[in-house]
Amino acid sequence: MDIFRTLNIRSAPGHSEPQRIEARKIFVIGFHKTGTTSLDTLFRSVGLNSVHTTIPVLSIIDKYDAYTDGSHEKEKFAKYYAKYPNSLFILNTRPINKWLISKYKHAKQSGFVNKSFWPPSDEKTYGWIDNRETHYNNILRFFKDKPRQLMIVNIERHGWEKAVLKYIEKRAPTTRVHLNKRSDDVLSNNKMTLISDIVTSCLETRDYTGDELLLKDIDLSQYNYTMFL
Repeated sequence: MDIFRTLNIRSAPGHSEPQRIEARKIFVIGFHKTGTTSLDTLFRSVGLNSVHTTIPVLSIIDKYDAYTDGSHEKEKFAKYYAKYPNSLFILNTRPINKWLISKYKHAKQSGFVNKSFWPPSDEKTYGWIDNRETHYNNILRFFKDKPRQLMIVNIERHGWEKAVLKYIEKRAPTTRVHLNKRSDDVLSNNKMTLISDIVTSCLETRDYTGDELLLKDIDLSQYNYTMFL
């Protein structure tokens, strides 16, 4: 049962329609390899009915309080908002260089046979860069007139957990939460050199330094989002 549920309250005398309080859910709309497992653990620790799954959110959107994984590109988050307009959204991010490298290192889990992550190539790297730019731009544009409903958080900055709990108005649990430490797989020097060279070359070609948390040369002063970067 949702913690943030829809309530029908009896109307005051003389009013026929009940007052309606819209349900609030939490949607984590960043990419894979940006702390989604840790966010799920954090939400569960404060009593939220959270789910971490690649099952499309829209197919299970009525079942949980918080959604921490899945693909949200092509502005699927706008459909979440249309269904639950009182919800909170979190764009979880990390430096683009580390994110790209982590995606390639994820290939170790499949024995380097998953063609979505291996072998490294300019085509893959540029595709991920383009997808990230498009997704981030779509998010920033969509929430510009509803800034209180979006938080942007760097999952590599110390204290991000407390910042997220404050944003969703939840107190920290009394017991210590063991979050997933992003211990990327250790690869051979040859594989790491191959990954690093391709990622560095592609970022330089696109005029990225590699440290960007969002987009190149973005002016964050034009946005009023809750940010922990």
